[in-house]
Amino acid sequence: MKTLKKLIISIFIALFTITLVACGEEPSTPKAVTGIRLDTENVKKEYIVGEAFTSAGIKVFAVYDDNSEKEVQNYSLISNDFNTNQVGEYDIVIKYSNSGNLYELSYKVNVIEDPNKVKLTDITINTESVKVSYVLGEDFDSTGLVVTANYSDNTNKEVTNYSIDSSSFDKDRIGTYRILVSYSEDGISDVKVFNVSVKDILSTTNYLIGIEVSPRNEYFLVGSDYSSANVVVLALYSDGSKVDVTSKANINSSKYNKDAVGVYEIIIDYQETYGSGEHAITIYWDSFYFARVVTSLPEGGE
Repeated sequence: MKTLKKLIISIFIALFTITLVACGEEPSTPKAVTGIRLDTENVKKEYIVGEAFTSAGIKVFAVYDDNSEKEVQNYSLISNDFNTNQVGEYDIVIKYSNSGNLYELSYKVNVIEDPNKVKLTDITINTESVKVSYVLGEDFDSTGLVVTANYSDNTNKEVTNYSIDSSSFDKDRIGTYRILVSYSEDGISDVKVFNVSVKDILSTTNYLIGIEVSPRNEYFLVGSDYSSANVVVLALYSDGSKVDVTSKANINSSKYNKDAVGVYEIIIDYQETYGSGEHAITIYWDSFYFARVVTSLPEGGE
């Protein structure tokens, strides 16, 4: 009887064990990370120049092979390229490592100018008092130039720390040359241009085009000295004017012989020089008239 009882208990235990095994769950396999996802909805993505970078609000999720997700904290955030002092677009990189695998994503942020900041819009130049016409050989001179900076709030101010590029100017060559005026402020620049010209000096001045000789008398008695007072020399100019230059003219009476009756050539010349140095131009004119030495003066002569 005892043996039967033990057998029944053993069978019961065996059946109970089988039932437990049959009803139990199989051991689970760990989930594997396949990537990451970023949530940047609440992250600051636009900065005004000078603002410090912040990653506040970012969320990083590990994505598993069963499409489930889990927020993680042990990620790396790299913002080395971000420059708060330079307008532009920058990549912020997020890296997450799991089981020897590295996962990486990035999001973009922008640095912009302060929309309320007053900034340079352009410049204007005033050349009314600047020399813009030169003769050959004259150096360029920007004296009198006025440069005005104009701003986004409709204000302006005169500036002096501008730059002038006159490298195209050639004082030894006739032509028209572009002079560049540039100004920069807070990374914003503007350039304006004005023209100057180099000309032959005769195109810029009233110049000598001839002389006019008027003898006061042509007859001289034998023994009478010749005098420059006997002639008037007028310089004729390109504007139609005439100027008495008798005192400056060269009157050559070397052929005159007061002791011999005859006709003698009196040569008159006059010159003017324009400009200086290698580009100077000298204009020379000469003329003549005849002085007559006689034994008696004709009616009306001295």
